This record gives sequence, C-alpha cells and structure tokens, in this order.
Amino acid sequence: GQQYYWAVTDVDTGSAESPYSVELNQNLPTNTTVSEGTNPTNAKVCQGSSNVAVDTFVLNETTGNGNSTVSAVTTSIIGYAGVQGVHVKSEDGGTDYGYASVTAVSTAITLTTPLTVNANSSMPFKLYVDLKSGATATVTANVTDITVTGPKGTISDTGSASITPNI
Repeated sequence: GQQYYWAVTDVDTGSAESPYSVELNQNLPTNTTVSEGTNPTNAKVCQGSSNVAVDTFVLNETTGNGNSTVSAVTTSIIGYAGVQGVHVKSEDGGTDYGYASVTAVSTAITLTTPLTVNANSSMPFKLYVDLKSGATATVTANVTDITVTGPKGTISDTGSASITPNI
C-alpha cells in the first residue's frame, strides 16, 4: 500500500500537532499470463498408462497488487484420440485441481479447485494425461486459454513433451 503523511497546525496559535499517517491498500487489477515451463522429458509409456506428465505451464501475475483466480484451463491435445482424460495438477503432481474427458483437440478443464495466483508471482503447474488402452499416436499438449478473474494477458505455452505409447 501507499503511506500518506500530514500534520495539523492550529491557525490561531501556530502550534502543530503530531504528524498523522495512513496507509491506503488498493487492490489494483492484475494481468494474468501463461508462459512456458520446463517441460517433462519425452517418454515411451505403456498403452493405458495414467497420470503421465506431458506439459508444464506457468501462471504469472505481472502487474497490480491483487490476486486473481483461474477457474478453467483450455488445452490443445495432439493425438487426442488416444487420450482418455487430462488433469491440471501441481508441479509435483501431488494435487489434482481438475480433470476433463478428452473428445477433441481442444479440451476445457473446469477446475474443481480454482487456482489463486498471487500478485507479482509465477506459479508452475502440469498437465497430465491418461492414455486409452489402444492408444497408438504420440501425444503432445499445451495450454491455449484460461478463464480468470480480472485482465488476461498473453498465452504462450507452446512446447510439450512427446508421449509415445509402446505398441
């Protein structure tokens, strides 16, 4: 917040009282962006494998001093026909924020636990996929959009690991 100071002076006597101050905390709009994280390594996995890390993305608050909340993440999944579902999880995979069945290249994941992004911070998350038992195509995935409170900035998550099913 911003600190403001002032003093009061008695106009008749000229005596000044102790200075006063107040701090104003105004939550300024934030600008939430998505950037590329350090992606998992390419992997060969068994058909039907679940919870396979495929992409790391970073939510950034670049301006303002308020927090924003991300309630949905939209993904682009190449090789989607072999993917049963996609998860948004913490970077370590320990917390699952949302899941969606995959039926098309573009898949929106409504988050059951919305992501709160603090002002002037960067927070990494991962996309994990569950492969179908007959999956044959290599899978890549990245974030193409987010639903967020407040202004949204650029979405630049372009890379991904390549997940190849063993046939």
